[in-house]
Amino acid sequence: MRIARFLLAFLALGLARPHVGASSMGGHVALTWAALYPREVASLWLLAPGGLWSAPASEARRMIEREGRNPLLPQSEEDFARLAALVAHDAPYVPRPLLDAMAHRRLAHCELERRIFGQLVADSVEARIRGLATPALAVWGERDRVIHPAAAEVLRGLMPQVRVALMPEVGHLPMIERPADAAAEYLRFRASLAN
Repeated sequence: MRIARFLLAFLALGLARPHVGASSMGGHVALTWAALYPREVASLWLLAPGGLWSAPASEARRMIEREGRNPLLPQSEEDFARLAALVAHDAPYVPRPLLDAMAHRRLAHCELERRIFGQLVADSVEARIRGLATPALAVWGERDRVIHPAAAEVLRGLMPQVRVALMPEVGHLPMIERPADAAAEYLRFRASLAN
């Protein structure tokens, strides 16, 4: 909730009623923001948002429960490479040196990520967004192994103006795996708001 309040302060700089797009943890924050300040958010573009914890357990959640280690919080370059494989069904090629450089940036903030992750998994947005009338597009990859695609139905049952798009042969990051398709979904959604 702190992040959602920070975003409201950011709007005070002059951005009026934005259309908010966010993925995964960012989607969790965006849903919270819209629930706390519904008149401040014009619409939501949610790419596999977190916070819908009543959905079936994903492969990542089962790994956490079974093994006691969190594949979403890498501790080494190898962990980061495994995370990259976990989040994508059909990942674009990334040269290993670039992947390792990306890992180093993440590894520098392990403790902060662990604290944020703990706060988020302890916070379900479901009660908060029940009946939220903000127009929303939720895009999920049917092969998402991080947040189970059935969470889309949970979201559909909570928000009366949500449209769901399931993308076949796509994992947790539709905007990376199929950027043109994800963008086209969003453009159709935004056009529907103008009518």
